[in-house]
This record gives sequence, structure tokens and C-alpha cells, in this order.
Amino acid sequence: MATGAVTPVLIVGAGPSGLILALTLLMSGINVRIIDKDPEFHVGQRGVGIQPRTLELYNLLGVLQDVRATGLDMMPIRLYKFGGGIDSLKTFYVSPPVDATAAVPFPNPMLLGQNRAEAILRSHLEKYGCYVELGTELRTVVQNLDYVTAHVVRKDGDEEKTETIACRWMVGADGSHSAVRKQLRLAFGGEQRSEQSAVGEIEVQGLDVDFRVLLQYTPHLQLDTWQGDVATDGDSSPHIRMVDRLMEGRVFLAGDAAHVHSPAGGQGMNSSMQDGVNLGWKLALVEKGLAKPQILVTYDEERMPVLREMLKLTTDLLNKRTATRADGRGGELGLTNDDILKQLTINYRWSSIVLDERTPLVNPAVYDPYGLLAGTVVRAGDRAPDAPGMRDIRTNAKTSVFKIISASCHTVLLFSHDQAQIKAISAVLRKFPAHAIRSVVIYAKDGPTTPSASEDDTDLVLVDDEGYAYTGYQVCDARVTSIIVVRPDGVIGAIVLGVQGLETYLRLVFSAAAT
Repeated sequence: MATGAVTPVLIVGAGPSGLILALTLLMSGINVRIIDKDPEFHVGQRGVGIQPRTLELYNLLGVLQDVRATGLDMMPIRLYKFGGGIDSLKTFYVSPPVDATAAVPFPNPMLLGQNRAEAILRSHLEKYGCYVELGTELRTVVQNLDYVTAHVVRKDGDEEKTETIACRWMVGADGSHSAVRKQLRLAFGGEQRSEQSAVGEIEVQGLDVDFRVLLQYTPHLQLDTWQGDVATDGDSSPHIRMVDRLMEGRVFLAGDAAHVHSPAGGQGMNSSMQDGVNLGWKLALVEKGLAKPQILVTYDEERMPVLREMLKLTTDLLNKRTATRADGRGGELGLTNDDILKQLTINYRWSSIVLDERTPLVNPAVYDPYGLLAGTVVRAGDRAPDAPGMRDIRTNAKTSVFKIISASCHTVLLFSHDQAQIKAISAVLRKFPAHAIRSVVIYAKDGPTTPSASEDDTDLVLVDDEGYAYTGYQVCDARVTSIIVVRPDGVIGAIVLGVQGLETYLRLVFSAAAT
């Protein structure tokens, strides 16, 4: 047992995955420390594409308003030959804009440089009194039975000060050269491709500002009319690698520390964000004593199939991109994105902490993590769709699913007109900590118009005035009870048809808290 103060969670690395993990934990009341070896925060606009699923996570964490105020809507791309003047080879959209729907209120990717996204996330951490500790480098990791010892060095001018940090959990979010991964001696299998790419921020004169500019680089050509100030630059060859597991004992990996790949498709930073939120809510439950540590194994169980598929998809896009001809033919093939790259169909249907009584998974061993074969049936393990136009029966205020789900608790959506069932379900929920579960009764638009005594123990009673909730969650008959449980990461954890199914699911998740 550690003596002295023990940090609940130590996060090594202050990139997107580390920051969003920290925010997820802080919102659930879990203290963290987050360290980064760099003496200054990152600069440069790498990782600019924010996919719709990440926008939903930002919304869940209360960050979206700041992101939308700072970011840009996706613009069309103009393809130019590097050093070839100002005549474009081709103009096209990476992702053609589409209209929002009731289920998908943020359907289009946005543009925001990673450094600016990180600054926004840091500003939200600071509201909880959490600050990134710069210039602090991890040197060694020692795992013990119930805690982890981290030896770090902090640079203070020319001097180095050492510190030993005892933490119950450690997360390596420290990039592709991860010190945490190396300490765990985890293999980082894969390849380095031969294709060369140049990434930079260059001030360019004489071009239309309403377009993103892509310079098609051909070796031995010099900058001509493109000359201008260079803010950041870098040459690289894509690495395509990932670990074979995301955890070892009390230590986890997230983001580039666990997976690197081609930037094609704009999946990297967005996948890292999902790593952080997926792990964060599970760590929070364990730290609060609501779940047994075994739930943490599902971080690896759920994320690894998604990451493997993501590497396959981005590698295929890279292959198409490198086939672009000098005259621009084929230039859009590796840049235009299918809707699946918006990440809205990513799912965990096979997970051991997902329960679906309405449409059971026939073969849990068959993974379809990006929803390539998903069809239109809403199932447990899928992203929870939004549903606006609901009315609070107690206050008459309008609300939506995205306004009532939370990053710090599970939300039970009870679709039923059956007062006896509502009362029985309320009794089941009382067996679990009230602060960890939000209960919501949703009546169809032709349902009750005034509160009933059977709803007294529920947090919200809503009427689906516009029908989007019943339609979106595919509940056909309010006389037949349907219960949807939405996890803190905005994923449907369960679709069950009665009291027994609900209690079975909640005992799976809140394994240390049920009475």
C-alpha cells in the first residue's frame, strides 16, 4: 500500500486524448494530474478535421459552443500542383455538406487546428482547478498490487527536480513515441510507408480564401508564386502501427500512444477522443466504488476492434491518395470521405457490458465496428441518436435527448404508458446510487398530460410532442414497455423490455454498488 498522498489518475501527455480524458474524469468528480514533457504547448494546425461524432462528444462535455465559435465549417478543397502557379487542378468537397436531422444535429465535419482545440479543452480543465504540468517527463513506471509509482523529472531552468508520484491508475496519452508504452514494453507493430509528405502552414498570396488549399507535391519542383511566410513545417512518412492491447495492469494507453496511421480520412484525433471518453467514464465508476475493476477490461474489448478497422480504412485511403496523377486525376479519391468516416456508425454491439433484448446480436464474435453492415436498426452498442421536440410535463419546457444525457451518469429512457411498469422500474432504480442514474419517462404524444404518482421517483417526465424520440429509438407501441439506457459516452448500453432486463444490465455496470 502506498504511503502519503495518492493521485487517483495520472495522465501522461496533454494532447487531445489526455485532455478529454481528464475532463471526463473531472466532470465525474475524480481528481487527476496531467503532465507533459514539452516545455511549451503545441503549435501548428495538425489534426484540423473534427468529425460529427467528436462534435457530439464535445456537446456532451459542454465544450461544443467554444469549438463552434472558434472553428470553421468545412470548405471545398482546391488541388494545386506544387510550384505550378495559381491555376487549380481540381475543386471538390472532402465531405459535401448535408442538412441536420432530428437524429443527427451536427452532420458536417468542422475545421479547427489541434492546438486551438487543445487550448479550449485546457480552459475547461482550469474551471476544475486542473492545469497541465509542462516540462515534466516520465522516466520510470513501477506497478504494484493496488497502485502505480511514477518517477518524473521536472525541468526548472538548468536544474532537474525529481518527484515520485503514487497513483491508482495511469494513462499514457503521450504520443507515438510514448514513454509509458516503452515502460510497459508493449509491441508497436506495423510499418513505415515509403511515401513522403510535407505538412506545413504557409502564407500564400493570390488565392481564394473560401477554399482549403492542397498543394500536390512533386519532387524537385521549387516554390514559385507560392512563396510566403512559413509558420510551421515538417516532413514525414506515414507510420501505420498499433499495440496489441490497450492496458497492462493499472496502466492504459490512449490516442497516438496506442495507434498511429495515415492522416487520410481524418480519423486520428477523432479516434483518440473516443478512447479518452470510453476509458474515462469507466475509471470514474471504479474510483467511486460503483463498479469493480473488471469493467476496465471492456476499454480494450470495445476500442481495439474499432481501431483495427480504422487502420484498415485509413490505409486504403492512403493508397488511393498516392495514386494521384500529376495532372490531378484521381486527386479526390483519397480525400473524399464516405459517411462512415463521420464516425456516427461506430458501435460496440459485441461488448460484454451491452445488452439488447429487442434485437439480440446473433454472433458476438463477428465485429462490424464502423457499421459497414449495420443497416437501419437501432441496437444496443450504437451511438444514441438525438430526439428534439420533447416537452417536460412538469415545467412545459422543451428539451431533447442530447440535452438530458450526461457525461457523468447513465440515463434511463423509459418509453411506456404502463403506470405499473413505471412504478416497478422506479423500484429497481432505487437499488442503485441515485447520483449515478438519471431516470426519464417518455410518453408518446397521445399519452398522459399530467404527472402521475407512479412517476414521483423519476427525474424527468416528458411528452414526445413531435414524435422524434419514439421514431428515432424505433419504439412502435407505448403500450409495450421499452427501456433504453444511454451510457456517459453517448452510447446505448442497453435496450431491454422490462424490469428484469434493466436490473440485469445495471448489475453488469454497477457491479460494486447494487443493494
